[in-house]
Amino acid sequence: MKALPLVLAVLLLAGCGGSDADAPDLHPVSGTVTHNGQPLANAQVTMIADNGGMVAVGQTDDAGAFTVTTKGQPGAVAGQHKVTVVAISGGEAVAPEEGSEDYAAMMAGEAPKKESPIPDKYADATKSGLTAQVEAGQENTVTLELAD
Repeated sequence: MKALPLVLAVLLLAGCGGSDADAPDLHPVSGTVTHNGQPLANAQVTMIADNGGMVAVGQTDDAGAFTVTTKGQPGAVAGQHKVTVVAISGGEAVAPEEGSEDYAAMMAGEAPKKESPIPDKYADATKSGLTAQVEAGQENTVTLELAD
């Protein structure tokens, strides 16, 4: 019986803190976004996994190129994803912070209220028509061609 408190303490400590086993298995994803054939700069690309809602985000550069991260780590989970693209005229799109009202609106498929150079449908995961398949164990390339 004297060992029981020690065993309980060890079990409690083993359960504390994060571990690599808790982290999602991520796979590299990069790509490009064009609008009417031209690179789309300063746009936020959001990939929402169909198998649990894990979100990966990336920001396009001047050439429309992006790479995504999930919870601050490079890559996205394997599987099919719905994709949104948000671009704001005259400025850089910024990913909403998880848990914020803007984040909840994005997850609900609501379009941004700011002026956008691309059609609002691309900001809505249920209307964008954009998808991406992420394969485990390989470099994944996504090409997003947007049109008016």
